[in-house]
Amino acid sequence: MRAVYRPLVKNIDQSRIQTLIRVCTSLLILAGITFIYRHIAAEVNSTTIALTFLLAILGIATAWGLFEAMVSSIIGMLCFNFFFLPPVGTFTIADPQNWVALFAFLVTAVVASQLSASVKKRALEAIRRQEEVERLYELSRDLMLLDNRMAIAEQVADRIVQVFDLPAVAVFDRTRDRVYRTDPTDQSISDAKLRDVSLQGTAHHDSSAKLSVLPLNLGGKALGSLAILGDVISETAVNAVGNLAAIAMERALAEEAASRMEAARQNEEMKSMLLDALAHEFKTPLTAIKAAASSILDEEPSPHRELATIIDEETDRSPSENCWRASAPRFEDRLLPP
Repeated sequence: MRAVYRPLVKNIDQSRIQTLIRVCTSLLILAGITFIYRHIAAEVNSTTIALTFLLAILGIATAWGLFEAMVSSIIGMLCFNFFFLPPVGTFTIADPQNWVALFAFLVTAVVASQLSASVKKRALEAIRRQEEVERLYELSRDLMLLDNRMAIAEQVADRIVQVFDLPAVAVFDRTRDRVYRTDPTDQSISDAKLRDVSLQGTAHHDSSAKLSVLPLNLGGKALGSLAILGDVISETAVNAVGNLAAIAMERALAEEAASRMEAARQNEEMKSMLLDALAHEFKTPLTAIKAAASSILDEEPSPHRELATIIDEETDRSPSENCWRASAPRFEDRLLPP
């Protein structure tokens, strides 16, 4: 379990550091605006200054997110109050109208930041879905080119890891009763869990461990189960990957069954051809033998007449019957006296 949680803690620490860096950058932007209007463009009215702060906050919300924009809204309101609203240098407001202006500035900044962050979030979700669709298409194309001479479940796991850049994937093939892993050293995906999910037919999702295990069923037939480690793809994409994996495994089983049937058919054809060839090879000498036996029977009685009769009767059988009928009496047995 430690091996699972270490990457999670590392990712959380990196996210916090990035958020802190963005907040500090936002404060530097507000400090730069304050410095410009305080020391360089000191004659600009308060409305222009407020609009500049709003534009900066909107840019922060669009570029980074809602949290950074909210912090920037509060700090921008304090800077606008302290440096530009009379009495300057204090957080008090002498004119009651400035209270309205300050409140309007704060509400506008917060609402605009939220709307901008929401639009950005939807745009990122749309881009993510588009990428998932493209990767699913690539995965479906790769699964159509699998080599049936190798284990299909192992190839499916390798293709999923390559296309979606996942930490680890495991596939349980119920037909062969074997688990195929892309990372043999990974212990976060247990064989027992894969077998239980395949047997019960219910999916299992562990958000804390970023693990998804789902059954591979197609047409009411249980083919195995699939385990995916990582939160790179959404739950909908995970289900789509499971369906593609099930289709690939079912197609491989169907092709294997078709190959066995084709091999059996070819064996039957080969057997028939061999029998026909043997019958043809036997037919020519048997014809000559029958002609010779008939000539002996047409002659005067001789001590070999009984032998010629047996030869004539045996040559009347079909060549294949003479070769393969185990129930027919043997030629030498008929020669022996009772």
